[in-house]
Amino acid sequence: MIDLEPIKEYVTNVSSKPPKVNVRDKVSFKFKEKGKKPINVSGVCMFTITGADLPVDRIAEMLDS
Repeated sequence: MIDLEPIKEYVTNVSSKPPKVNVRDKVSFKFKEKGKKPINVSGVCMFTITGADLPVDRIAEMLDS
């Protein structure tokens, strides 16, 4: 599992807007095709981090390590 705490702290320090962080461990993947049922999964980490003026390269490095 990814430890998101260091990334949250870093984004809070460098973002010019207050960041929003959304982390989920239960996700549903829906299909546009009719008749296909959505796939519900758990035990995965789906996260979104928003802010302004974020150095994406630095955050990518943190995710790689």
